[in-house]
Amino acid sequence: MYISQYKVDDTPLGEGGMGRIYKATTPEGKVVAIKEILPEFAQDVEMRFRINQERTILDRLENPSIVHTYESFMNKDKYYIVMDLVEGRNIEQQIQIQQKPFSVDVAIDIMLRVLEVMQYVHGEGVVHRDIKPSNIMIRPDGSVCMLDFGIAKDLNASSSHTVIGSVIGSEGYMSPEQASGYTIDHRSDIYALGCVLYFMLTGHHAFPTCQSQALMLDAVINQPFPKLDKYLKNVKPELQQVLDKATDKNMVRRFQSCTIFANALRSLKGEVVEQNEDRSTIRIRPDQGCSISVGRLDPNNPGACDIEINDPTNRVSRHHADIELKSFTGGTFFIYHDISSNGTLINGNSVHRMAYHVEQDAEDPVIFLASDANCRLDWAKVKQMLFDKAKEVPPTPPAPPPTPAPASPVPAPASPVPNPWGSVEQPIQPATPEKNKIVLFSVSIFFIVMGVILSIVAFFQPLESLSIMLGAGIAFLSIGVLTLVFRSLKI
Repeated sequence: MYISQYKVDDTPLGEGGMGRIYKATTPEGKVVAIKEILPEFAQDVEMRFRINQERTILDRLENPSIVHTYESFMNKDKYYIVMDLVEGRNIEQQIQIQQKPFSVDVAIDIMLRVLEVMQYVHGEGVVHRDIKPSNIMIRPDGSVCMLDFGIAKDLNASSSHTVIGSVIGSEGYMSPEQASGYTIDHRSDIYALGCVLYFMLTGHHAFPTCQSQALMLDAVINQPFPKLDKYLKNVKPELQQVLDKATDKNMVRRFQSCTIFANALRSLKGEVVEQNEDRSTIRIRPDQGCSISVGRLDPNNPGACDIEINDPTNRVSRHHADIELKSFTGGTFFIYHDISSNGTLINGNSVHRMAYHVEQDAEDPVIFLASDANCRLDWAKVKQMLFDKAKEVPPTPPAPPPTPAPASPVPAPASPVPNPWGSVEQPIQPATPEKNKIVLFSVSIFFIVMGVILSIVAFFQPLESLSIMLGAGIAFLSIGVLTLVFRSLKI
């Protein structure tokens, strides 16, 4: 049969809940795969967005271990995507067929190939967000191929189409920050890769499917990651340590890049590797976007956020905010996402469960977490960390003189002083008695004149309106007289 210009085999290569995959041939004789999306999904706006996003991302990623797409089109009521035909089986299929997990050496070799691909992907500013065994193909020659970038996050895009607080990813392989709906970066993929390594070594998912999504999310967030000795014997402590670091629930304590993860695995094989600094080596420009987290210092869980604030009163949330560095058409901005319970005070503006944009070249904002003057955010540290992540660290400007902490309320001094938001302003001068006299006198004259006018007008009105107008006039006269009396007594 034919679909558009493609000659398609009658029997699909595979079927899923969303559609089928067929083997097809182009008019030029090239063998390709055609993914057919069923009508109920093809008409879904969100699904169409993800399909188009996947094509946009894959067009940028030029790597033999990433499937390439050629075109997508509607045919009648179905949607089709033409892509490379990848021979082989995915990791999950391979373990099911051989009915046993991979050996340690084979699992490490496969993971090293995957990590090499994902380091390239992260270097291009893309986070996959849905890494799992069924999305990693093993070709007959032993090479790997990454599939399904449908929910990948393109850090180059001006809009990631992701709402903060929404949960994106596959159950059992999403990171704790994904399960919590927080802003994520490439370290979430590293967690998922650790889960894949666990599956290859044991043949079991780290967190088996639960009866409800709520139970699964709770397990990912709160339950300890299972140990290898649950299914394996004679596990080397060094292997367990590598897996523990890759799957740490705290993204700050994980491997900070796929290269560092790979070097740790190579060390297990006895290879001598160059020791890299344990930090992100992602090659990402500021216009591609990067983010850090801010929260309260938790003595029981230090390092939970990139920047931690010591707050004995516990008003600052454990994960108070995420801050992004990102470019839009109008320029490059720092985007402060408040996700806290008590909000944030930024330049005197209350920000709660919303985003606040700060231009990159603007004056440093003054930020108090939970509106507490003792919990001021070090903006210079924020910028340095984001620029470090972006690998474009600007020359460090001379440090401004320290701003004194807000003192207890006292009468404003006569000379300019720093205000709580970091700028210097003239103090508000108290009103003088002469000014008060003028104001009160003007108010009293106004009410007396209005009372006289209303009283005169009342005598020319019909009888039924006389009492109303006369009452209003008397009221205005009374207010005016009382104002004069007040003026004479107080001033």
